[in-house]
Amino acid sequence: MDDAKLGGLQGDPQGTIYISEIQNKARGTKDHKWVALNRGNLYLSMVIHLPPPIPHKSNVQTYLERYDLEVVGALALICTLHEMSIPGACLKWPNDVWVKGHKIAGFLAEHGGPLPGSKEDKHLFVLGMGINVNSDMRRNPDLIGIATSIRCENGGVVTSREKVLAEVCNKMEFYLSLSHKDLFREASKFLLFKAEQKVRVQPVLGGKMFSATVEELQEDWCIIVRDTNGQQVRCYSHDHSLRPMPSSAIYVYSGRMADSWKARLILNSLKSVVDTSQFFVDALNDEKLAEGVWQKDAVLMVIGELNPKESKTVENFAPIQKFTASGGSVFLIKSKTEQIFPNIVLPAQPLERSGPLSEVYFSDKYFTALTTGSALTFNPDAESEVIGQYNSHDSGSPSAVLVKVGAGKCAVLGFNIEITYNDVDTVSNLTEIDKISDSLSKTIVTRDDYLNYVISFLIKQ
Repeated sequence: MDDAKLGGLQGDPQGTIYISEIQNKARGTKDHKWVALNRGNLYLSMVIHLPPPIPHKSNVQTYLERYDLEVVGALALICTLHEMSIPGACLKWPNDVWVKGHKIAGFLAEHGGPLPGSKEDKHLFVLGMGINVNSDMRRNPDLIGIATSIRCENGGVVTSREKVLAEVCNKMEFYLSLSHKDLFREASKFLLFKAEQKVRVQPVLGGKMFSATVEELQEDWCIIVRDTNGQQVRCYSHDHSLRPMPSSAIYVYSGRMADSWKARLILNSLKSVVDTSQFFVDALNDEKLAEGVWQKDAVLMVIGELNPKESKTVENFAPIQKFTASGGSVFLIKSKTEQIFPNIVLPAQPLERSGPLSEVYFSDKYFTALTTGSALTFNPDAESEVIGQYNSHDSGSPSAVLVKVGAGKCAVLGFNIEITYNDVDTVSNLTEIDKISDSLSKTIVTRDDYLNYVISFLIKQ
């Protein structure tokens, strides 16, 4: 942004864009540093000429036009994403674009002062944009559960950055032509935070985080919230940060019977693909499992591969049996039903295969999965539903089955969906690691889609 600001003051015309492949000094709101080292994305700064700004009533050093510009950029991208069949894109107050609880873009406007020699008394503003386009943000170890990209949300298809930029710029022309009041009206249509939504509020300059309920967004971009004592708090973006507070939870079993490495991979996978603005995703150890408090907000319990040395698993999972008896759902990954439920037996046997990789088919798609040890296939009864097959859409062996358990449901996978191309080098006894990693990476987003596909049978998203 500094280069664009300097260029603008030296005579760059309206709409001049400074673009880079990566940025090592990227900054965001409140001077926060952010990751801009992933190639394949859009990192740019745009020179914009506007009439003299009006100081914001909350802070004489801040201008309403700055907020307006950030919203203009965000709305232009949101509409572009909707046209690309990414309908979940929304405005995360004040200047980010989120998809299912994950950041896909951020916008920052800065005032550069009066334009030297301007006959119309115009001022310089610079709008910085960071748009995640083609990077696999879900596998970035520093951004797990935080970021996503157009590629991740669009089935893994590589998107033309030039086309995205052109669409955003074209739509910005429309939003720049709107009055402040009309811009506010448009922004309200796409706002993540709705009236009566529960949020967590963090004061920027120290202070304790507190829970609150959203009341309204006002035309000066202030959000009014009501704390737990019923007191109204006016939140401006330079003073407060807001995040959704989900009322439902997805838990991953991480107790002594779990394979800790695989449990962690499952947790990371779920945080990356589940809508974290709706669902809280967390690990659950044996102590918390036994206490049972988790059942108050749980909608799904996920259990990965269990330690084969633990024989008395059924007794330890009595709280989960109670959970499904009352309608809860369970997702088993490479674990057998009889290890959890005493009265449910889904016949399973090792899958015949020539290597560690398998192709898993569902709907009209497929992806490549790596399984440690033996992959399992199943012999479901008439009341069960096959929701995945190995190696073929029509005649493949069942790789995943949905069964009824009490008043709830249980999805059972026979392979390690949690292992991605990032994890291959930690799997023992593998050869041709680069080749395996490449195979997994080619269909990694379809694998993500399959995770959500299975979860859709178990909970409403």
